[in-house]
Amino acid sequence: MGKHNLFLFFWFFPASVCYWYARFLDGKLNVSVHRFVNIVQLLSILSLACWVLFSNLHLIKGNTMYSGWSGTNITNYFWIHFDTQTQSIFSGVITRNTGIFLEAPMYAYTLLCALYAELFISDEHRMPVIIILLITLVTTFSTTGIIFGVLAVAYYIIRRHVTHISPVGIVMVTIVAGVSLWVIKSALSSKTGSTSATLRNDDLHAGMIAWMKHPFFGNGFNNMHVIHSSMAAWRLKDGSVGALGFTSGVLKILSDGGIYLFVAYFLPLFSFFSTALTQSKTKEKL
Repeated sequence: MGKHNLFLFFWFFPASVCYWYARFLDGKLNVSVHRFVNIVQLLSILSLACWVLFSNLHLIKGNTMYSGWSGTNITNYFWIHFDTQTQSIFSGVITRNTGIFLEAPMYAYTLLCALYAELFISDEHRMPVIIILLITLVTTFSTTGIIFGVLAVAYYIIRRHVTHISPVGIVMVTIVAGVSLWVIKSALSSKTGSTSATLRNDDLHAGMIAWMKHPFFGNGFNNMHVIHSSMAAWRLKDGSVGALGFTSGVLKILSDGGIYLFVAYFLPLFSFFSTALTQSKTKEKL
């Protein structure tokens, strides 16, 4: 285990858990969540402006640099915005909005955390913030991110505005469900047959095999060798960082630490969101 992994496992992760738990105990959890959402909102506005003006309109020329994570050359603009990935759309190619992150899924995950916090934890539910986060999420072209974003908004609308069965409620649920299904279908169709979809499917296969070798306690923290050994032969032959990357965070956790580490990761999250939702419903009744 390298020094970087030791720092993450033994210092950063426990420190993060302690910080959020302390905010929960002193009653300032919502304040910290509000600050987090504001930071992500600022990053979203910045990345949207750079994505439109620099990545697509090419008003200025960025600097080329090498990314050790992806094993490719990427473009940076003043070190505040990076072009790392592209997406085929309408018989053309467009740059994905990755902001300050190495790849679109990483950025989409951060945006989703902020979106869920604003929808289900925050007392304000600020519509401008929600709209900015959603627009930014779409520009990442992350299928998983868009799907979970749509589901979150659909659930929020139904839970907030449909309180009892009525003709109006049925119509609203039908419209929201129809629009959600159309967006999800479009997002999935855009990925079907693509390299991204092929890699994702193989990651699921390799991750499941790696996890099943030691399902309860895992194969060891950040032990990628076990996962790589179960990947498709063409990826191993390619050998590049991009081909050998792994896209399933859940299966990575299960492979590293089995059910034991999975529970340590997700039980606090489940408890946190369930408590937040319960408190939100209580406030709405009051």
